[in-house]
Amino acid sequence: MSSDVRSSVPGHATEDLLEEYTFGRIHEPDLGRLEEHLLICAQCQSALLAVDEYTAMIKDGLAALERKSAASPAQPRPRFVMPAIWLAAAFVFVLAGASITWRAHPGAAHPADATVRLTALRGGDSDGTAQAPSGHPLVLVIDRTALPLAFSYRLEVVNSFGREVWIGGAQIGNETLSARIGGPLRSGAYWVRLYSESGQLLREFGLRIA
Repeated sequence: MSSDVRSSVPGHATEDLLEEYTFGRIHEPDLGRLEEHLLICAQCQSALLAVDEYTAMIKDGLAALERKSAASPAQPRPRFVMPAIWLAAAFVFVLAGASITWRAHPGAAHPADATVRLTALRGGDSDGTAQAPSGHPLVLVIDRTALPLAFSYRLEVVNSFGREVWIGGAQIGNETLSARIGGPLRSGAYWVRLYSESGQLLREFGLRIA
């Protein structure tokens, strides 16, 4: 489980990871890293709330089945009639499936991606800071024509206090690198840092969310 936490927390926690957290199966030091990420990631906070609601619904449904089974005296039933407890169990799992479908396809429309072209800052010139709208997933695009050739690149986004808020790999195109940040960033100033596969800092970009 420790390796799952390390690979999931820098980006966004998976639903399986959040379920493990809900059941109290993650321990230090991984627990601290996950909770630190949850404090700053609105997307993972919403996902955790959905997992909590789903888990509570299943627990309530199973508890109701147990109470019904204990209260009902044993009676002979025709072999072709499905026992009531199995009918109730089937109903619970139908509700669970409907909950999963609703979470995967919510009624509210998702905000459109905002494409942001980043320009490396030179000598602290703030005029190169890219602007992006708040409340939208971001697609960061970087010109790679002058970059050293590498098989992979890594992007890191930190806030104005130097705190890491997102990290992930970049997709390599013919002339550009790109990366999608699914969880909208809060309004404020950020730094976007581009690293080579060996960890060398290649470029630094300014980004303002408004």
